[in-house]
Amino acid sequence: MTTGFQPLHPRKLYSMLRSCPTLEARAHAALEFLCGCTGSARGMLFVGQSGKLNCLARTPSLNASPDLAEEAERIWSRQEELQPDDSRTRTIDLSARRKPEAEPEIERFVSTSGVTFERRLLATGRAMRFIPVGVVLLEESPQIDQLRHAYIESICNAFIDAGDVSVPSDPSLNPR
Repeated sequence: MTTGFQPLHPRKLYSMLRSCPTLEARAHAALEFLCGCTGSARGMLFVGQSGKLNCLARTPSLNASPDLAEEAERIWSRQEELQPDDSRTRTIDLSARRKPEAEPEIERFVSTSGVTFERRLLATGRAMRFIPVGVVLLEESPQIDQLRHAYIESICNAFIDAGDVSVPSDPSLNPR
């Protein structure tokens, strides 16, 4: 956890992440911000690239365990179910897009080491499209609810604008 965390305006967060020289530096800066924002002592950040989810940042005190990577993969594979039915939908409401018969999923995951993590899909809407960017696992903390959507959106936009994550083209724009 970063001591002395100072919240940033989402635009400043975006600028800070865009100024990072590499994808890995951007991932580490994003994870450090998310841990500081939520008071989480440990976390892992995964970014989707070419259809594969890659762990690009983790706090030094967190051992990479297979169950955490598997949980991130599970959340990532579910993002297909969470996409809006119409790719031109502007509003992204994850709870409204879940299947009605499905039980609401608890955002907590208990690792084999007994540590509870909050897990979040990093995704945003852009050009009227749902763009999945990655997954973050943060150790549960009392301040976890301070993770605002504006921060997630800024992080996602920084990865997209830096070219780290590809934006799928809209098939309706390509005449056959």
